[in-house]
Amino acid sequence: MGCVTVTYDAPLRKYLMCVTDGWPTCAKMNSYILEADELTGPWRLVVYMRNFGEQGYFLNFPSKFISKDGKNLWLCYSTNFSQGWNNVVLKVDPPGGRYGLCLHKVRLLLAGEKAPRPPRNPFKDARNLARRAHVEVSSLYKGYRAEGAVDGVPGGFPGDIRAEWASAGEGIGAWIRLEWDEPQKANRILLADRPNTLDQVTGGRLSFSDGSNVEIRTPLPDRALKALEIVFPPKKATWIKFTVRKVKPGSPNIGLSEIAVFADR
Repeated sequence: MGCVTVTYDAPLRKYLMCVTDGWPTCAKMNSYILEADELTGPWRLVVYMRNFGEQGYFLNFPSKFISKDGKNLWLCYSTNFSQGWNNVVLKVDPPGGRYGLCLHKVRLLLAGEKAPRPPRNPFKDARNLARRAHVEVSSLYKGYRAEGAVDGVPGGFPGDIRAEWASAGEGIGAWIRLEWDEPQKANRILLADRPNTLDQVTGGRLSFSDGSNVEIRTPLPDRALKALEIVFPPKKATWIKFTVRKVKPGSPNIGLSEIAVFADR
């Protein structure tokens, strides 16, 4: 057993224990949540989370932030502190985890209560035309991938940097271009910013192989918390190019976590 914490959930009259198997420190870690009626037990398993983080540690439920019914809590933890040690490559799982203070909302289900469906990831939608495109970018920061912007994973630094496109020191003028072997119909595009607090696209332009353009004057939600949706009259194109025309001051390596292209009609 590595880090162990216990929190009393007063509305449910339950003790909640978080355990992480913390050895060796260069490997992925598994986490457990258990519950008991008394601090001395017996303890019963609520959930076993294999490779949570993938290297989550010091999991705990801050007692101040438990809902009145005791079923909604915030899981506090940190993760992935030994990225690359002994050639172990760590992913970010769940999304949003990093080597810092991480908070994830948790809902406890009582016996017989059905779990809500997880939110749909539109970037992994089979209809996303960007997943089948050839990708070209204006520049690429070392270790990143142009294809990271179309891999269906809205992640990246400080987690898996291969999951996003980051330019090499570019800001205004940076671009990404998607091209297909055959003309594609499209009328909707999703753009997700890089998942860090430094870089943010605040304006841009979509250019199409038919010579038309769509100006984007709305900032992309910072840190890839949500995608910006752009809807336009249906177009048929062999390539689509997104050019950055405005950025948050001080953005060192502008880029995108994800771009998705759809033909809804």
